[in-house]
Amino acid sequence: MDLEAAKTVVSQRGWLSYQPGAFRDELLRRAALRSYCGGEYIYHLEDAPGMMFGIVEGAVIIGVPHPIVGLYQAHLGRPGDWYGEAAALHGVTRRVAVEARVPVQILYLSIEAVQEMLQEQPSWQRNLSSLLLWNLENAIRTRDSRPDGARMREIVDTVRRQGWPGSPEGSHRIATNTGPARHDEWSVPQERSPRAA
Repeated sequence: MDLEAAKTVVSQRGWLSYQPGAFRDELLRRAALRSYCGGEYIYHLEDAPGMMFGIVEGAVIIGVPHPIVGLYQAHLGRPGDWYGEAAALHGVTRRVAVEARVPVQILYLSIEAVQEMLQEQPSWQRNLSSLLLWNLENAIRTRDSRPDGARMREIVDTVRRQGWPGSPEGSHRIATNTGPARHDEWSVPQERSPRAA
């Protein structure tokens, strides 16, 4: 997919489709396109602050830390979803890990590009911060994907049988056998329709 087609995807789906035209155009003017292979990490938990990005094609797994199983697959990101805003806006280390589940294309803004946008137009802080709320709302909607007591016991049993996260043989199998992709009650948040620009 070329850059213009990628911009069209994120302009019509998800968070960016709800933003005012001037903001959306400026953000996309500064965006670049990048590809990742399936299994490749876009960033790891506790990485230094860096880019924010929107998914154009493919899917990513959002991994959050869990005290028993390590990195838990908490969310599946799809085209139109944006991540990395906390690091790009506030300079904090990464709170989650993001892994390409399949080959993925993203549009990204460097932390410098985000900060330049805010220097030129400080009122856009509100637009960028709205992504924090957007992602929080999506996390709340998918709260059923959190492991309950029975599900946690199943995960722990899987860890014991297949190896601990971080071990060469355990990490991959845990990543493919836990989380929302295997959760019976997991549901996808309903797609919102974009506002007219």
